[in-house]
Amino acid sequence: MITDAFPDQPRTAYLVAQCESGLKMVQSNHIQPYGREESFGIFQIHARAWDKVAQSMGLDYKNNVRDNIEMAKYIYQQSGWKAWTCYNDHVAIR
Repeated sequence: MITDAFPDQPRTAYLVAQCESGLKMVQSNHIQPYGREESFGIFQIHARAWDKVAQSMGLDYKNNVRDNIEMAKYIYQQSGWKAWTCYNDHVAIR
């Protein structure tokens, strides 16, 4: 599914998802100054930033792996890989 969504950069997309979640549909447990971080799925989509957009696109990125990947593709198209902490901190330096 990742390869289909990111045909030009499948390895980078895979590494970002692996770093963010271990390729599991999980919710982040990190605590931030504003409270519990709410990031979801294999690409750890940040709800505060993307929930309304995902709803308008009809994507259930919190519970559906295909929708999580589709939302990640949209975010990538808007912001590139810099939207993911793991890319900035780990993947980009490989």
